[in-house]
Amino acid sequence: MIVSHQHKFIFLKTKKTAGTSIELALSALCGERDVITPLAEIDEGLRAGGRGAQNWRLHGWWGSPRPFFERRFLKFTAEDYGFYNHMPAEQARKLLNDDTVWRSYFKFAFDRNPWDRQVS
Repeated sequence: MIVSHQHKFIFLKTKKTAGTSIELALSALCGERDVITPLAEIDEGLRAGGRGAQNWRLHGWWGSPRPFFERRFLKFTAEDYGFYNHMPAEQARKLLNDDTVWRSYFKFAFDRNPWDRQVS
């Protein structure tokens, strides 16, 4: 997920739609204040010339993206964590905490044909 204050867009990343590739490309456009969520370690190395994960944490005590076990079984909420990959738009809107930003920024995501998605 990316929130670009510099270019006034919000990219919401969906699953199984080349979202990581899009996020890698968009991170090259981002500025210091923009929110970029962390990717898997192997993908972070592909951010050639782009910015890495930044400004995604809400609380300083959270050192890294939540491990799978914690995400799956301990049920932390976005308020506990911050911005993260595949975050639903409703949660992102709450965390932005600024309705003007949500209303005025261009929001986009990519989705697949439902049949193709189900088959994959």
